[in-house]
Amino acid sequence: MKRRVLTFLLTGAVLAGLLAGCTQKDNTGTQADSKTGGTDKPADDGEGKRADAKEELTTVKILCKNDFSADIKTADWEKYPVSKVVISDLEKIGIRLELECIDNDSFANAVQTRIASGVDIPDLIAYCWAGAGENDVLELAKNGLVYPVNELVDQYDEDGSIKAFYDEKAPGVWEQLTAADGNLYWFTYLAGVPNRVDKETGTPYVAAYPHTLSIRKDWLEAVGEEVKDVYTPKELADVVKKMQDADVNGNGLKDEVIFTNIDKSSLIGYAYGLNAGLLCGWFEEQNEVFSNFYHENFPAYIQFMQSLYQDGLIDTAMLTMPQDEMVSQNRVAVASGYAVQDAVAYEDVLPGVEDDKSYYIPVLLDTDGDLTNGFTTRVDSVKGTSYCQYFVPKGAQNVEAVARLMDYVYTDAYAVLNQLGLEGTGYERDENGNYVDIVLPGDDGVSFRDTSCGLYALPSLLTTPLVVERYNSGDPQYKVDKAEWVYKFRQELFPLADQVAFSTQNLAMPTEEESAFISEKVTVLETYASELLADLILGNKSLDNLPGYLEEMEELGLKEYIDIMQARRDRLIKGR
Repeated sequence: MKRRVLTFLLTGAVLAGLLAGCTQKDNTGTQADSKTGGTDKPADDGEGKRADAKEELTTVKILCKNDFSADIKTADWEKYPVSKVVISDLEKIGIRLELECIDNDSFANAVQTRIASGVDIPDLIAYCWAGAGENDVLELAKNGLVYPVNELVDQYDEDGSIKAFYDEKAPGVWEQLTAADGNLYWFTYLAGVPNRVDKETGTPYVAAYPHTLSIRKDWLEAVGEEVKDVYTPKELADVVKKMQDADVNGNGLKDEVIFTNIDKSSLIGYAYGLNAGLLCGWFEEQNEVFSNFYHENFPAYIQFMQSLYQDGLIDTAMLTMPQDEMVSQNRVAVASGYAVQDAVAYEDVLPGVEDDKSYYIPVLLDTDGDLTNGFTTRVDSVKGTSYCQYFVPKGAQNVEAVARLMDYVYTDAYAVLNQLGLEGTGYERDENGNYVDIVLPGDDGVSFRDTSCGLYALPSLLTTPLVVERYNSGDPQYKVDKAEWVYKFRQELFPLADQVAFSTQNLAMPTEEESAFISEKVTVLETYASELLADLILGNKSLDNLPGYLEEMEELGLKEYIDIMQARRDRLIKGR
């Protein structure tokens, strides 16, 4: 990356009073004595070549969250072997990091307070899953308090490597995040779309993470049924009714139920071709934004859900009770969520689990039970996507160093460190040069992401193609069976889907006018729609009056909202 002099003129009052010295906060938000970035003594590259590093290095100050987990704190990031490699890499480009780590619950408020006061402005704020996310940063940008990332890149990244990395690893994300004024206001976490390679067969597959129903296999066996890949809605209801009649949970009650949303979109709705949005949504490749309330199959969906409720197969307790709690009561015959074995382990809260048995097995739902003629599914995007905002506030002293830092971050070398860690402890290369994830005990095997710094302070990059095992050899049977189903979904079933709903928005940023409408109207609209769904399913309102309910939602702005979402979708597609 070639560097040029920044020529920005700050708008409004100049923010001053930057951090003096190296301070850091512990997980209670109070200042701690520990320091980051090697400030106690100059860093050493192993050969004693950087004895004067303290004088040569530019300190990039980052405000970030601290609580990665109960055991891992961002403040401790330097202790890991992978971090020492990152520190050494950064020294070579004249940078050291100084992290100010705030406990997660206080972080969003700390950011707003700090910027409002104009005191102790850091060089980078890692707004990672905090507050309202992008809306918060856009509001700061509107008030002239955030540097446009595209201008920083234009000034300092003359070879265009940062934008090129976005375009290669997550095509369309840069355009998706560009605001209506033509500026992009943050760097971002990137999840690319690398194929995975099955270690057992050497076969590549698309890493699609499905959202599905999961049925109790042991309860199916108890009533003489075999698990299938796909059920019709009626078949699902019939088999759960059998479970109730047989009292498969043994508590003397007919309380085995299907856990599904009744006040928002549900996974059952996909069997009827409905989308993932409460107010509206779309399917990839089709891109027409529509509301489920207008869909021709909406009445049939409501009638089926009504029958589930009337037959006692869904429980209104799920309006307020988390699914895990009902699973822990040994009542959930059909659960809803991810089908990935290590992302949702319903068995973690299920009483009496035995490692040699299988419990929740993912299944698909389709109106005619035939996947070969197409079906609707929901997956985490198999295209590039992004999360979190890493933005440069006005008042930052070292904006050029931040751009240089990001020029290092958006590279394959950093991506491997971030996603996999170090060769020999975090990954190995096979005979074809492919990356293979390995699991070793102790800290040596952690990735830079798993130190917390590679997510809570700097962007996480999940972009490296990887050879993976379907499951670990020591996994219990329920994880093995789930992993095999997920592999089958990716290899055989997902290619049959003709309507794919993604769990991420995949929309262009809203204009100020669109944002104003959304802020003013959407909460009321969502409340109305949520209550209407529940009332229809519970029989408190009649489907016969659906035209009247639609008229009321239109008066609240439903059609204008759909038009806004369509316009945002169109802008994204056009900009790709």
